[in-house]
Order: sequence, then C-alpha cells, then structure tokens
Amino acid sequence: MKTTDLSIIQGIQEGGIKRRKFETQLFSDYQYFIEQANARYPLDEMERESAYCDAFMVLVKQIIEGSFRGDATLKTFFYGIFSKKCVDAVRKKTTNKAQIHQHTEWIDNWLHLSNNANNALKTIIQKELVENVKIGFTKLGEKCLAILKRSSRGYSAAEIADILGYKNAQSVRMTKSRCVAKLLDNDLISNELL
Repeated sequence: MKTTDLSIIQGIQEGGIKRRKFETQLFSDYQYFIEQANARYPLDEMERESAYCDAFMVLVKQIIEGSFRGDATLKTFFYGIFSKKCVDAVRKKTTNKAQIHQHTEWIDNWLHLSNNANNALKTIIQKELVENVKIGFTKLGEKCLAILKRSSRGYSAAEIADILGYKNAQSVRMTKSRCVAKLLDNDLISNELL
C-alpha cells in the first residue's frame, strides 16, 4: 500500500476535521475518472458525476468500516467501484428505455383520445405528480431542500456554495446528487410517474 493511501485511510478513519480534509483530497484526486468514463460508457456528464459520487460514498464507507484491506491501491479500488456504478447506470438507462417502448401502445391510444378527455387525463396525472413531489420534499432534510430550491431557481452550484456556506461548488453538486438519489431511491417520489 502506498504511503499516501495509508495517510488518506488513517485520516478518514480518524474522523473530525481531518476526515473531511482527506475525503476532499480523495474526491478531487480522482475526478478525472469522470472524463475518462466519457469514452467508455454511454452516459452524459451528470450520470457520470452521479456514478462518481456514489462510488466515492461507497469507498469512504468501506474505509471507515475497515472493509478496505489494501489488496489494491485506493485508485484501483475506487476505479473498480466507479466502473461498476457506471455499468449499473448504463443498465438502468437501457432498462428504462425498454420499459418506455413497452408502453407505446398505451401512449398511442392516449393520443387518439378526444381533446377534453386528453386534457382531463393530463390534469389528473399532473396533480398526482405534484402531490407526490410535495410529499417527497417534506421528507427531505433542510440542507437538501435549500440546495434543491435554489438550484430550481437557476442558482449555480458556486452561488449556492457561497449562500449556504459550502466549501465549494463540487460539494454542492455532490450533496444535490445525494438529495435527488434520496428522493428516487427511497420512493419518496413514485418512479412510475417520472
């Protein structure tokens, strides 16, 4: 195991302010994975960033729990987790496309409805979606609400970082990614409506 890997692992396991410093270093050291994945996986930048954030959280959790044994370097181990997250994202993306094609018959029939019936159906679906979104947002924490609210109003990640006191724009993007994942993964918003 490399000395820098060892110091990062010890710093993260130590906790406190030192942990945050080493997490930030680890996060920024390998951000180039996101760009490298562009050629390898059919994902857009946001999907690659999301996979990177997810992989980072898994890596930190394994370091804290002592699951990382050091059989490989942190870089190799992190890239392995990141690659698997990218593959998962590609699979999810292609599965969703397949599901969309299964519903085309229903959509074709819906398009042939009269305008009044069509508008009524749209209104019902929109009301249900809005209600589910409201319920989902009430279950999020204050940090998530503050970031998502400002993001929806067009604030950049750097502006949100300044306003809410985050260290940098990347911290805001990472937190925002976690918040959106929390909404979707915990079924706070029904995936059927999205």
